[in-house]
Amino acid sequence: MRTVTVSSVVAYICLALLVLFFFFPIYWIFISSLKPIEEIMTAKPRLIPERPTLENYINLFSPTALYGGFERAGKFFLYFLNNSLFVSLSTTVLTVPLASIAGYALSRYSFKGSGLLSRLMLVIYLFPGILTIIPIFTMMAHFGLLNTHFSLIIVYLAITAPFCTWLMRAFFDSIPKELEEAAQIDGASRFQAFISIVLPISRPGLLTIIIFTFVTCWGEYLFSSILIFSDALKSVAPGLAMYMGYQYIEWGSLLAGSVICLLPAVALFIPVSRYFLKELATGALKF
Repeated sequence: MRTVTVSSVVAYICLALLVLFFFFPIYWIFISSLKPIEEIMTAKPRLIPERPTLENYINLFSPTALYGGFERAGKFFLYFLNNSLFVSLSTTVLTVPLASIAGYALSRYSFKGSGLLSRLMLVIYLFPGILTIIPIFTMMAHFGLLNTHFSLIIVYLAITAPFCTWLMRAFFDSIPKELEEAAQIDGASRFQAFISIVLPISRPGLLTIIIFTFVTCWGEYLFSSILIFSDALKSVAPGLAMYMGYQYIEWGSLLAGSVICLLPAVALFIPVSRYFLKELATGALKF
């Protein structure tokens, strides 16, 4: 029978407090989205709504609802969801094969500077994204891509592909080369061995980069708010800002929209969180 020590009790208490600290804001957003405006704006907030209601969610999808003195946000919320879904899925479809092939090449083909190249892929994440706004905006304007979803897909591809390539390279390094060599002895080409042997084994890694890419694109705010001008083309994150008017903020629907924006990311990340953390740790050890 396992004995419980004082240090283990203290560790569990600290862990519980840490979990509570990080998850309480999410709980507060969700529970507040179920409150009427009177309870949201009260000076004495309650942890549990006194009169729970779905009115905020209903108003969110009402095309005639007014937000901050205008009704644009109510008309376009479904467009926000569709736009985010399109951009996120498109970027994911492009990133996964690109990162898989590039990661495989870095893992299996040794050339001078391959290790340095792998490390340089992560240099992009050392700089704040806001530093790249002006050159990216200028480049998109030069090619006539402003206010298009294609501009977001290009930017998101540049953001996600390097990290996904680095992650896939670490995963491919853990797969024995003898499996491919055995397939080649049986007459398969290297590409056939990659498709039929390596990729099926790499499903956890592929699932990890799929979730990472989708979640990153789904909740991105900076570039989507700068490169997209039209209300009907906005994604969810900048679209939620439309619920804040000059003189009034529609807190109820803003909170409800935040919950809806959060749900896909949570639903996708939680089932594969253990794979993601495992592959991230593996890549870090090999870095």
